[in-house]
Amino acid sequence: MPRVLTKAEIEVVREREKKATAGPWFARHPYRLDHASTVRHFDILTGSANPKEADLRVAEVLAWRGDQDFIAHARMDIPNLLATIDAMQLVVDAAREFVNAPRPYSVESRWSNERNANKQADALIKLVNAVKEADHA
Repeated sequence: MPRVLTKAEIEVVREREKKATAGPWFARHPYRLDHASTVRHFDILTGSANPKEADLRVAEVLAWRGDQDFIAHARMDIPNLLATIDAMQLVVDAAREFVNAPRPYSVESRWSNERNANKQADALIKLVNAVKEADHA
């Protein structure tokens, strides 16, 4: 069952992704082993789905058709998911900073209130910019 990963677990995924053969990957189905089912032998290729143009054959696998596409697409999906996590983490961090920023309406001196208002405004600007960046990611 899916669950939220810890920062350490995300870093492990990131390291695995960095060590994998560059993408994109393609699933190529050279022949069927079982004509009555969707279990097939297939190759994972890099650079092109055409075996004559492919840079490298990464793997030769026997799997269900849905698993074949999942494996091939994971090479590009994982980096995209990691980038999305990074963008969302910026939003969370900025929101946390905004929520924890000192409030300007304290009983302290006017100077302290202005300073707190500036800190809160800076935190709000960071939050807005993080959301904009996440929307464009």
